Amino acid sequence: MELSYDGKVSVIIGASSAIAQKTAELFVNAGLKVVLAGRKIGLLKKIEQSLNEVGEALAIKCDVRNEKEIMELFKNTEERFGVVDVLVNNPAIFQRKRIEEVTYADVRAIYETNVFGAIIAIKEAIPKMRKNNWGRIVNVSSIAGISGLTNASLYSSTKAALINLTQSIAKEVAPYNITVNAVAPGVIDTGMGKDYLRYENIKEKIISRIAEHRMGKAEEVAYAIAFLSSNEASYINGSVLVVDGGCSCNLGIF
Repeated sequence: MELSYDGKVSVIIGASSAIAQKTAELFVNAGLKVVLAGRKIGLLKKIEQSLNEVGEALAIKCDVRNEKEIMELFKNTEERFGVVDVLVNNPAIFQRKRIEEVTYADVRAIYETNVFGAIIAIKEAIPKMRKNNWGRIVNVSSIAGISGLTNASLYSSTKAALINLTQSIAKEVAPYNITVNAVAPGVIDTGMGKDYLRYENIKEKIISRIAEHRMGKAEEVAYAIAFLSSNEASYINGSVLVVDGGCSCNLGIF
């Protein structure tokens, strides 16, 4: 069965990451119009060029720490493609510090990027989705938001906040045929995943705890996002889809 989208308009924020790029490829190949938003506009322009060989894509510079830029993102998207139907919130920065080493500047930087931007983007998207009585919002959280990572309390707490945000807003918008879900990736073979494993020589220990005994691939998370963004996921709302190769269920007891 092929997933259907009926030529919808999508916005991917934090679009320069490997997961976002794979998601954008799936969207374009399925006929969605794709807006790539993020701070690395040079890289996004290259991705846009590649995607436009297949479908329609547009790169827009957007720093999620700036409310005006988020508002401009939705305005420019609507002018170019129409009302936003699918929103993927993917921006994130990772930091590994013991709690006593954390500064207030760290708190602001991580929360403004990982949480506050998603809140404002959702706030902007929902009124537009209500116009069409249809919408899909997918927040990219992490298994760190479910069980927490040692020496990464700030990052973990932002990902937990995204999960609660997802579940809370899902209740508000369900009457308008809008769903809000989250994906929770485990250790994925991306820049952030490799950065995490580089600390304290923990790669072998972590990989051994994953039931699949390997890191995940960016496209494996992208497929989950694509499914939750489709017409076929209409009865999934307020859910967290864990994509971690069996890491979070493997306690190492047996």
